[in-house]
Amino acid sequence: MAAAALLPLLGSGTAEAAPASGSSDMALSTITRVISGPDADGKDQVALSSGQTIKLPATAVAQAQRLSGGSTTPGGVTTQNTVSGTCGSSYIYLYERSDGTPVRMVTGFNLSGGRRAISYGWGAEIIGPSGSGYQYEYGASGSLAFRTSWQGSHNSGKAYARGDYFAYVFSDSYALLDNGSICTSEEPSQETFL
Repeated sequence: MAAAALLPLLGSGTAEAAPASGSSDMALSTITRVISGPDADGKDQVALSSGQTIKLPATAVAQAQRLSGGSTTPGGVTTQNTVSGTCGSSYIYLYERSDGTPVRMVTGFNLSGGRRAISYGWGAEIIGPSGSGYQYEYGASGSLAFRTSWQGSHNSGKAYARGDYFAYVFSDSYALLDNGSICTSEEPSQETFL
């Protein structure tokens, strides 16, 4: 067909692209729960209100939850700095470093009911704002001399960008008690602007 023959088909004004065959409108959904924490690419697997399961950058998940008023960590636990269970409480907090820049993390546990720990294994993750390049996996373990509490911390090696930071304690963090029982973390988490 010649170019002159196309003019009547286009009409006057601007041409709009027709939807591709089989395309549909975008659907509005909210995150109902986080199924698993960040993978090697920094993406969380999430369940949406539409019934879909997708992967999103962990920082986008944290931001979506903050903006929608809901906030969950892997496993669907509501964001709380301190979470109590049947044998004590575990916690995680994010702060600025002593020079006033991001990021410092403090985490640990307090046992209740006269329980005493003889060893522990603890893990947490900190995720910085989108584009900051900050993601850190914290790990600590060792012997404890019948202690009722333990605390660990991490300071980033350099100052990072201001923005929304998210941190959570891994669900397999534990304290081994002197009676052979194991007290596990209830996954405390925090999202905050630093």
